[in-house]
Amino acid sequence: MLGTFIAGILIFRTPWKTRDKEAIEAIRRVASSFFVPFFFAYVGIKVDLTTLTGSILVVAFGVLGLACMGKLLGGGLGARIGGLPPWEAAAVAAGRNARGASELIIASIGLSIGLLTVPMYTIVVLIAVITALMAAPMIRYCAERGEPARAGDYGREPITGSV
Repeated sequence: MLGTFIAGILIFRTPWKTRDKEAIEAIRRVASSFFVPFFFAYVGIKVDLTTLTGSILVVAFGVLGLACMGKLLGGGLGARIGGLPPWEAAAVAAGRNARGASELIIASIGLSIGLLTVPMYTIVVLIAVITALMAAPMIRYCAERGEPARAGDYGREPITGSV
């Protein structure tokens, strides 16, 4: 992952006149069609659901609940303070709740250097997968209940005072 990051920096530091756009697109295609699936397969192979038993399962549900609550509250309150109506703010919160590949990268590194145990790694991966699967239905639910957007709706004054 670090090598890919450094390669990206080096490619985009080259001057535009010397950069071949077709070569960059070819690199992007290879990376997204070859390396990304291997990374996700690698992440999945390291998951061991049999380690989630007893008290660890309770911890997994607790951590999932805390992770969701933190993103939902933070995203929703921020959107409300920014001036969005309640259902739109809830949709923003639902979108923020989805975890991305960065958590999986960090978890993989943590497992490889011994910072995370297999059960902890499994919990992090499950949180990423479950929250990603939750996002679309939650956003759809919020969008169906919200008012249809009208021209000029955005740019309203943000909410001030207590939220």
